[in-house]
Amino acid sequence: MKTTMSKQFLFLAAFGCITAPVAAQTVDVTLQCGQSYTINSTVAATAATGLTYRWLENGSTVTGTATSYTVPATKSVGIYTYIRQAKTTGCTDWQNSNAFTVEVKNKEGIDGVCLGGLMWAKYNVDEPGTFAATPEALGKFYQFNRKIAYPATGTCTWTIIEIDENSDWLVDNNPCPEGWRMPSIQDVTNLRLNTINAGPTAAHGTYRVCSSALRAIPFPLDPSSCFSSLPFSYRTGSDTFAWGNRVHNWTTTQYSNTVGLALLLDGRVTHFTWDKSSAMPIRCVHD
Repeated sequence: MKTTMSKQFLFLAAFGCITAPVAAQTVDVTLQCGQSYTINSTVAATAATGLTYRWLENGSTVTGTATSYTVPATKSVGIYTYIRQAKTTGCTDWQNSNAFTVEVKNKEGIDGVCLGGLMWAKYNVDEPGTFAATPEALGKFYQFNRKIAYPATGTCTWTIIEIDENSDWLVDNNPCPEGWRMPSIQDVTNLRLNTINAGPTAAHGTYRVCSSALRAIPFPLDPSSCFSSLPFSYRTGSDTFAWGNRVHNWTTTQYSNTVGLALLLDGRVTHFTWDKSSAMPIRCVHD
């Protein structure tokens, strides 16, 4: 973790209602995906009573204490500005501290995107242990808790298997490359994304999935903060391939003996139940 120190100062408010330093430490911090950080402040109310404090993140109120705020490890890539405010009972105006800036970046050396505090792969899984060649490639399709790769399109040797086993996706059946794993339903729940529909076309479509910190930035978004979740597709048999109108990607979490839970993108981020014997693409995460 790299930190850059800068000069600290105290904001002294003296407007009849409050006379107190309300400063946060003036440090700019760069975090890698999945790291947390606690911002500490100076509390020295010398001439005010009934002081109330609050914290702002990019202008919105967040939960902290009078003396600190912890930036959670689930932040997506982006730049976040924190301000500590204070006011005295009976006053309407908050007085601001100096700003504190935190930048969350992708993990060094990992070809992925930080979303929801996890590094998500930019590519679908191809053969077990490998990624597809490009972000746009479909990769291979997998039945729930199976490490057998099926082609995304065309006829393939397929025997519908009635999968009836009371188990989440086992680690031994993880088709992701080394160092990567399949997402759980909790990983999906932690996503706070801005999904941009870049399709569908007559044949297929894509969603471009980006950090919520970039919602206000006009399209096209910074590709280092986005991944394309492809395709709108799944298959249920040897000759059955469906583009559909939304993204389907397995998670490791089962719903019942015969039904698994999958990531769903149809203009929002959610999950849905699907028959375990169907096959879907897989998008991996890196802890």
